[in-house]
Amino acid sequence: MEIEVELNRIIIKKNSKRLIGLPLYLNMFGSVKALPVQYLLARYGRVFFEDARARPIARALCEACVSERPAEGFKSVGFREFVEAYYNTIAGEVFSFAQSVDSVAVPCYTGALGAALAKRAREVEPGLTIIAAKLGEGDCGWADAIYVGGGEELGLPAGLNLGPASKASLSAAARASEELGLYSILVLLTDGA
Repeated sequence: MEIEVELNRIIIKKNSKRLIGLPLYLNMFGSVKALPVQYLLARYGRVFFEDARARPIARALCEACVSERPAEGFKSVGFREFVEAYYNTIAGEVFSFAQSVDSVAVPCYTGALGAALAKRAREVEPGLTIIAAKLGEGDCGWADAIYVGGGEELGLPAGLNLGPASKASLSAAARASEELGLYSILVLLTDGA
């Protein structure tokens, strides 16, 4: 295994196969949700986020714009709105990095990020294989292949700032590479250690 690190990605090479890791959590919030939350605040103004993980980011961007519980005058934002937000923020950017890859591996916790990316992929790269690393209770039905668990057996060197979702996505990509004969997989890394 050979590892190359660049400013905005990590490339893991094994034989003729490549896993290209794109860290989506490298921002001031350490979260893949930063851009979608900003998009949703701009779109709706005052928001209650059903996903509590979005609230601290939203409060940092606009304290008065966020409610801790459903309330009159606050748009309740859930799965469907997050799919739209991911689609309009991150999905387009991801596919600018997806040149010369045959597949994309995405963590599937709630399924919103994957649903947005699968929708965009079907529009711009219809032959792309979409791989899901299932972590939560979300629906991963948008994926062409679903892998559960993993991440521990990768044998990655210590010191890489990868959280459980990122490791699971890398593991799913490695497994799909072997089982499905894929050679160049863009892996979305959504959390750090």
